[in-house]
Amino acid sequence: MRTAASVRVLAPAVVVGLVLTGCSNSNGSRTTMTVTQTFTSGAAANQSGGVTVGGAGQSGPGASGQPQQSGSGAAGSGQSAGSGQPAGSGQASGSAKPSGSAAASSAPVSSAASSKAPTSSAKPSSSAPSATAGPVKKVNPLTVDCAAILNQNDIKKATGVTIPSSVAAVRFGAEGNSTGSNRCLYGGGEGKQKFSVRITKYKNEKAAADQVKVNVATEKTAGAQTSTSTVQGRQAQVMLRDGGLINVQYGDWVLAIASQKGVVKGDQAKALTALADVALSRVLKNAS
Repeated sequence: MRTAASVRVLAPAVVVGLVLTGCSNSNGSRTTMTVTQTFTSGAAANQSGGVTVGGAGQSGPGASGQPQQSGSGAAGSGQSAGSGQPAGSGQASGSAKPSGSAAASSAPVSSAASSKAPTSSAKPSSSAPSATAGPVKKVNPLTVDCAAILNQNDIKKATGVTIPSSVAAVRFGAEGNSTGSNRCLYGGGEGKQKFSVRITKYKNEKAAADQVKVNVATEKTAGAQTSTSTVQGRQAQVMLRDGGLINVQYGDWVLAIASQKGVVKGDQAKALTALADVALSRVLKNAS
């Protein structure tokens, strides 16, 4: 099951706090964490713009401080990029991945040989246009409530899927290169959610970018179809396997959105991109 690991309208809510022990992240280590779940009914997010747990899991930093592999098949595995659950692949937990294939390197050619070699008339292949993003706005995405990021109406518009209005929130502390992360479940509690969002904040931009690269590589190795899209002018990584997953890096944090297997019937990449576009704009608007 895919998980993701960041407007603010909450109806009367019930908050339940408990301590979970023995939760495993994707690298096999076990941690103890405090979980806070907030369930709201009919919460309407700030309508600031139009606008994810499917088969992809989210990955996050491991206890060693190195990027943690994402596990797209397991619910609760961590993005973001993509992490209890990565914010990138299911989260969680994601940085932008260069679009197109990497250019092959070539060995240097001697001047003598090059002087005799005929000039090639072949035209270079055109590359996909790169995403154009504005300057990074310094905010703390972990201050934004799940109900302020997405709601059932946003999900309906972006994916065509109707889900229950319930929203559950799970918060994680610092781990490895991560300074903390929030996971939001939409349409049901743990294991029953239809979409999930994971926002993971890292010590620096490089750590965030590295985690997204790990998420993409792990998902691709597991058989995912990978591609890129543009979210708020920033390149996003899309991974489709047992459900869908998208990672978007924004400075030193990663927004990951995942959809459960079989939930989105149409174009998953398009739906996740639309959802991420709204989620990112809401986080930037409401973060302190």
